[in-house]
Amino acid sequence: MSDDEKTIHVPVRIVDFEDVRYKERQLINAMDNIRETENDFAKLFHNLFVVQNEKGMVIDAIREAFLEYESKNVTLYAHMTQERCGEIVRNLNFQVNNKLTVQDMEIVYKEKKTS
Repeated sequence: MSDDEKTIHVPVRIVDFEDVRYKERQLINAMDNIRETENDFAKLFHNLFVVQNEKGMVIDAIREAFLEYESKNVTLYAHMTQERCGEIVRNLNFQVNNKLTVQDMEIVYKEKKTS
């Protein structure tokens, strides 16, 4: 009789399943709050540049930086739609519950052979 060593790999859930889809509403609300704050900020700058008609090198530099900043945010907001927020949360849910919570376990055992 001889022992034959065998190995099998089995996926094992090491952490309980967690549904994080509720985070979608939180992400959408956060994006809405950021947009609202940005709009208030833009109104302040608009008041400074247009209504008060401030001029000067420093004001011009601030205006340029603000316009560039505002342009980047418009691109971000266009990208972060409600559908995109949902997609991000679904991907997170998948990662949390499939990629991060399941690990391969290696089981080594000996099988006795009879001659």
